[in-house]
Amino acid sequence: MRLLAIETGAPRASVTLSEAGVTLASADFPRRFNVSRVLAPRLRDLLAEVGWSLREVEGIAVGLGPGSFTGLRIGVATAKTLAYSLDYPLIGVSSLRALARAAEPAVGQVFQVALPGTRQQLFTAEFRKTSADLETLSPEADLPWEAFLRGLAARGPRTLVTADPELAARVSASGTAAPIRLCPTLASGVALEGRDRLRAGERDDPIRLAPRYLRASTPELRRQAARCARR
Repeated sequence: MRLLAIETGAPRASVTLSEAGVTLASADFPRRFNVSRVLAPRLRDLLAEVGWSLREVEGIAVGLGPGSFTGLRIGVATAKTLAYSLDYPLIGVSSLRALARAAEPAVGQVFQVALPGTRQQLFTAEFRKTSADLETLSPEADLPWEAFLRGLAARGPRTLVTADPELAARVSASGTAAPIRLCPTLASGVALEGRDRLRAGERDDPIRLAPRYLRASTPELRRQAARCARR
């Protein structure tokens, strides 16, 4: 299957083109750039690099988050628009699970994945690599920084996988004895997970598919606070 994968919630947004599970071309850029302006040109350049037209893509996978609110909205909207207009199969993938897939862990390895959030919090989950799949050991969570460090230390030595160099540096500086692996480009993991699920016959509705934030945005929190204040 010729697959287009998009992930725009991590610190570096990324796009990948793959065929039969092999990455043919990928590109990434800092999310602080204007994703809505940069994403389409990067995708066009990738297609030219591998010699495909957009019509030759056979499926689309997209990271649903958790991650950047604005970045995810743009990436998911782009994937939905392409899937709907071109009648492509579409699959949404957890960005944390995509990070786990991008790390390519050894069979039997237990590891923690983490992506930066806001307000001194982060998104995290724990996985074990089995011979056939990834086993989820803890559900996706939105944790304060200190609670995350306590949990990482309490579980004993295990690899931490993250897409954010700053988060990796903070964990190292904290004194937590955790080996760290940096996987800044998540679209490759989105492609791997998306291919497996599409081959299994799974499909998402391009109309109903929505990002998964795990928390309310800052504007939403302000509106909630305002409503409470008026009562």
